[in-house]
Amino acid sequence: MLAPICLFVFNRPLHTKKVLDSLFTNKEAKDSVIYIFSDGPPEDASIEILESINLTRQIINNENRFQNLKIFESKYNFGLANSIIKGVTEVCNLYGNVIVLEDDIILSPYCLKYFNDALEFYKNSNKIGAICAYSYPFKYDSEMPETYFLNYNSCWGWATWKRSWDNFEHDSIKLYNAIKQNKSISKFDFDDSCNHMEMLKDHILRKNNSWAIRWAATLFLNGQLSLFPAKSLVENIGFDGSGVHSSNSLPYTINKANNFVSFFPNLEIENIIIRKSLVVFFRKIRKLNKITRIKRILSYSPMKILSKIIK
Repeated sequence: MLAPICLFVFNRPLHTKKVLDSLFTNKEAKDSVIYIFSDGPPEDASIEILESINLTRQIINNENRFQNLKIFESKYNFGLANSIIKGVTEVCNLYGNVIVLEDDIILSPYCLKYFNDALEFYKNSNKIGAICAYSYPFKYDSEMPETYFLNYNSCWGWATWKRSWDNFEHDSIKLYNAIKQNKSISKFDFDDSCNHMEMLKDHILRKNNSWAIRWAATLFLNGQLSLFPAKSLVENIGFDGSGVHSSNSLPYTINKANNFVSFFPNLEIENIIIRKSLVVFFRKIRKLNKITRIKRILSYSPMKILSKIIK
């Protein structure tokens, strides 16, 4: 049985159309149950936001290429985190597994096969917590395996089972303290090459409302692995300034898969060589982001530079 698909949309009609078009290139989509959750407008929504929400809803309501499409339009604005948590929980409770997409994730024609094959292959393995379709374009010196495991997770196109999602910890304070008490901060931050703990702390301080960092921390603390493809089966098109939670650029290009992913490793352990390669990659990206930020600040007026420094 094909896994159900959850697609979360808000106010990006053009992006939503591209995601639906990419779904249609997957032959499994026609027979899959597809849930589209359309978040409602904030109380202070501008006319432009209201119009873009309506345009997005016109697109999903006019969609007729899929046999089993279920659309849920909220009158209220739950926000991305609450929408995803609620929708994934409901669908997992109904079907036992789920494929999760957002309105800026473009699928390759082989993505749904990868998800469904992997969900079936590892359905009885509690060691495996999630299936991810995105892979960073890090440098790998030896022969790259077709798929690999990490005690890590990507939210750019993913899938999981009810048995894993039931463990999702909502409380970021509990997650933060548990990682700190386990003395595993450095590991969670990939040898201090990224800022996962800072993201958890920012959630505690209500500086972000990320569900993804809590999901990643849950899997990390439970010692569960996520499966990744060597080359990405998805592309994030949201780095154009249109999203509520995304920036204006992605400082690298991705390596896209152009065929089926047909091999899954039987040995359920983290690939340490790839983990080390990712540490190098993350440090490089962090350095590039710092340089970009400095250049941006230097382009400001003297008063704006001063305000940034004081901040």
